[in-house]
Amino acid sequence: MKCFIILATLWLCFGLGFMGGQGLEKKSDTDPFSELPDTKLITVEYKFPYSFGGDMPAEEDSEKPRKSAQDVLESYGVSFPEGTSADIDRVRGVLVVTHTVKVFERIDEIIESILGGPQKQVFFELRILEMSREEAERVEELTKPDFKHDKAFQAAMELVETGKARIIAATSVIGRFGQRSKSETGEEVMTVEGFDWNETTGLLVPRFSARQCGLKLELDPVISGDDLSIDLSCALEYHYRAPVSDVMKISLGSGKEQEFAIHRFFVDRVASQQTFLTGSTLLLGRFTDRSPEDPSAKTLLDRLAFLTGTVQMAESTNRRRVIEDAPAKRENLEKEK
Repeated sequence: MKCFIILATLWLCFGLGFMGGQGLEKKSDTDPFSELPDTKLITVEYKFPYSFGGDMPAEEDSEKPRKSAQDVLESYGVSFPEGTSADIDRVRGVLVVTHTVKVFERIDEIIESILGGPQKQVFFELRILEMSREEAERVEELTKPDFKHDKAFQAAMELVETGKARIIAATSVIGRFGQRSKSETGEEVMTVEGFDWNETTGLLVPRFSARQCGLKLELDPVISGDDLSIDLSCALEYHYRAPVSDVMKISLGSGKEQEFAIHRFFVDRVASQQTFLTGSTLLLGRFTDRSPEDPSAKTLLDRLAFLTGTVQMAESTNRRRVIEDAPAKRENLEKEK
């Protein structure tokens, strides 16, 4: 008798619990649709850029009527029976879709395919360090065994901390896929770019132009599909010393000379194609001062240009934002119109 009571109790606890569990749907912490019937009519808002294409005006030279948001989704195979719709709320910048729960999985895929994934960009930071030639050679040696030059950059920064090197120029710029970014700083110096002959006076007339003296960095990045590597076209120009005024003499023949005030510029340049991992640092180039101001100087200074690049990803803006019952939402939308 006791055994029967125990078995009956176990059956009540586990059997009823099992049947009760079958009657409950598993709740999802991430998908609000999981608790709704597939045939339930709801309204969903998607945040999207204006370039989505729906409800946009047609081209001026086109006789075709402009496409609505519903037309765009229908072109991807989504049908809109009675009671369903798709509209654009320009004021808030949202796509408002009313449909059954089951169809929104497909609509999500369409929105992703139209707008693409999260926007990507690269944050670049350039630092140019000056140090003795001996130290520069030692730092450069650290770049040879590794694709990444992080160890060399760390060694260079340690020299800065100990006073054996100094950062003489730095800049940062954000580059986007397929777009050229440029950072430029400095001052303009008027310089002679050529001469014209004046028949009346029998003299040369200089043509002047403004030249930017300072730091200029141009970058054109391409981010890999795995977001781990960056293919980069870069061009660096750095005036490591102020221009020096000089005098140029040009012979005009018959023993005549004409003098012009000109400038001599001291520039480091490098243009290269680089591939590196996000978050890592590369040595763009090492530059040697071959004409020191003081010819008797025993210590010649070299410059090392390091570039760090990190991929940044913006949060996806085309996800579902608001879910409401369709009738109430449609009524509000009609009032806004």
